[in-house]
Amino acid sequence: MSDNAEKTEVVETEDEQTQIIEDLKEVLKHAQINDIILRGLNQSVKTIFAGQAALCVLANDCDDKKYVQVVQNLCKEAKVPLFRAPTRSDLGQWVGLCKFDDEDTPVKIIKTSCVVVKKSHSPSEKLNSVLSHFKTD
Repeated sequence: MSDNAEKTEVVETEDEQTQIIEDLKEVLKHAQINDIILRGLNQSVKTIFAGQAALCVLANDCDDKKYVQVVQNLCKEAKVPLFRAPTRSDLGQWVGLCKFDDEDTPVKIIKTSCVVVKKSHSPSEKLNSVLSHFKTD
């Protein structure tokens, strides 16, 4: 019975992770619509350093270790929640850096390693949901 209990806990954790990813996608879409999203190292670092970042997303498959260290250290110093996306392609797709073909399949995805959502006067409910996850960790 303990094996079943452990499996149930893992499934709940996977469901929670899936829900957080879906909420994050909505946050990024909302940020893109409201023009409060910044892509790339230069813009991300400037925003974090200025204290205007609400959330940072960094791709797990980022090639440059120094890039990852800079973003992680800045987020830690500025107390900005850092979320890890599975791949640069996923992150690019989430922030709209792609085109879709006739079957709504993403094509020509531009990969990005880092994205920052700026603080907003009226944060969305999904942003609050994603941020609350980080506060509990």
